[in-house]
Amino acid sequence: GGKVSFPSGELRFGYVPQQTNGSPDHPFTAYETVILGASCKKGKEKALEKMEMLGISSLKDERFCNLSGGQKQRVLIARALISEPDVLVLDEPSQGIDCEINEESGTTVILVSHHAEMLSKLSTRKIIMERNGVKGEV
Repeated sequence: GGKVSFPSGELRFGYVPQQTNGSPDHPFTAYETVILGASCKKGKEKALEKMEMLGISSLKDERFCNLSGGQKQRVLIARALISEPDVLVLDEPSQGIDCEINEESGTTVILVSHHAEMLSKLSTRKIIMERNGVKGEV
C-alpha cells in the first residue's frame, strides 16, 4: 500500500449516520444538535457558520425531532462539519445532499450508498466495493 500524508500530520474524519426517524423525545433544537459536534470554545460561532453554509440557519430554534428528513440530514452534516474534518463519511444519505459540501468546506466527501443512480449524480469518482474489497472503479 501507499502512504498518504497531510499537512496537519493526522487525518480528521466526520461521520453522518444513516438517517433514522429519531425519537420524538429528542429535546434539543437544531442549533443544540449541531453544537454537540464542537470540541472547542469557538463551537457556538462554528455551529452558526456551518448552519448558514448549509442553508439551515433559519431552523436554529426548531426542535430537531420536528424537522423534515432533509432538514435533519443537513443538521447532522453541520454537526459533523463543525470539527472541520478532512474527510466526511455520509452513510446512506437521504435527501438534501449536494456537491456544495465539498466545494464550500474543502472536505473530501465519501458517500456510502446502495443507490448507484444517486452516486452518479453527486460524485466525481465512484468505487464499487463488495465483501472482499474493491470490485472496480466506474
